[in-house]
Amino acid sequence: MKCALCLEDKKLRKSHIIPEFFYKPIYEEDPERYFGVSTDSSEGIDHRQQGIWGRLLCGDCEQHLSKWEDYASTLLYQRAQVQEISIGLRVVNVEYEKFKLFLLSLLWRAGATSRKEFSEVSLGPHEEKLRRMLIESEPGPPEKYGCMPVLCPKYKDLLQKMIISPDTVKVRAHHVVRFLLGGLFWNFFVSSHTPSIASDGIFLTEGGELTILAESEFTSDYIEQLYRRWKDSGNLDDLSDKFGANNAA
Repeated sequence: MKCALCLEDKKLRKSHIIPEFFYKPIYEEDPERYFGVSTDSSEGIDHRQQGIWGRLLCGDCEQHLSKWEDYASTLLYQRAQVQEISIGLRVVNVEYEKFKLFLLSLLWRAGATSRKEFSEVSLGPHEEKLRRMLIESEPGPPEKYGCMPVLCPKYKDLLQKMIISPDTVKVRAHHVVRFLLGGLFWNFFVSSHTPSIASDGIFLTEGGELTILAESEFTSDYIEQLYRRWKDSGNLDDLSDKFGANNAA
């Protein structure tokens, strides 16, 4: 079979679409399972015993991406140097190339996989552009596929225990792919023209500063929308019971 990254005919591995380290905080509470939550109000909450994977990459390409995953895992869960700022948090001393390539690999895999959990991510011509950047280890400038991480303090405890399938929305004439991972919303601006917010220093800078906003209007609206949909479908009670989120809504 053909590897999605190098495009060579090789034996494919069971590739995690979402890096396994994002599941660790959930596994620590219940090592046997975690709960999968859909943005579709018609679907319930299902029990899963491992992260989402697909036959996507060959062994060589797994290794190629793993060095950036290892760095991101260490940075986010062990070595992050965080400063409080007026608009949220700032992580300093980030190795730009490694972390930016990790972010690009996350976005690319979501578009390259055929798993139904990622059906709302369609990258079009950007999928090939991202593939080339990854195979050439080229992170590009901050504004190219810039990612804006956002906290949602109101639901912080609940969101740290959840992973939600990514979706795509339109924000200021740009397509934005949203992930919920590790208690943060990771918002990727997928566009051929530069987002206006790029000049605000919101994206990871080449100087190694990563800004995490304390709030974002479209992220807050998204959370409220999810709760309304789950509540209308009866899934919110199930969510509260399973995650201890009685005060979430």
